[in-house]
Amino acid sequence: MVVNGNGSSVQLEGVVARTNDRGLVLEGREGWLNVSKFATDVVIPEPGSHVRVTVDPAERFVRKIEVLALAQPLRPGLEPGVAPDRDHRILRQAVLNTATAMLSSGGRPTDLPAVLEVATALEYWVLRDGDSPRAPEAALAC
Repeated sequence: MVVNGNGSSVQLEGVVARTNDRGLVLEGREGWLNVSKFATDVVIPEPGSHVRVTVDPAERFVRKIEVLALAQPLRPGLEPGVAPDRDHRILRQAVLNTATAMLSSGGRPTDLPAVLEVATALEYWVLRDGDSPRAPEAALAC
């Protein structure tokens, strides 16, 4: 985290760790930064965004937020060796349960490769960009 100050304000630079409707927490810094009631046009960015935040000298109230880089969107294709975040793990558990239920309904036997194929198609559909309801061809074969 980078800190700059001029006496009347302080600039903090870092990655947004958490947000709520009133403020944010930067990675590596304890405590919430709440948006000042006197600040206008301050939009709180998504967690994971790299920001420069202008705060009061006590470093409690946000006056301005500049987004330097947007958070990376959640994508099904993660880099090898990189663990998925909590939300992605929950999504994967849900699509595995759904795929298992779909394939084994009516007492039909199923196998792991078939479950993983359907789960991958469901995950792709949930994380797709835009409004297209189409899933990959693998999902249509089921």
